[in-house]
Amino acid sequence: MAGDRKICRCRNVSYVDIRKEMINGARTLEEIMEKTGAATCCGGCTSEVKSILESVCSCKG
Repeated sequence: MAGDRKICRCRNVSYVDIRKEMINGARTLEEIMEKTGAATCCGGCTSEVKSILESVCSCKG
């Protein structure tokens, strides 16, 4: 399932995990990092997390 796609492999964070936090009000990269742990280890997923923020809510990371 596409929603189960891992965005952050270091912290095991999926697309659905990020979207859930966005539904709960997260609108910045920093908020997603704090709430999910995504982009807090190697940083390899940072651009993808930013892309999700921008495409879903036109938010800038």
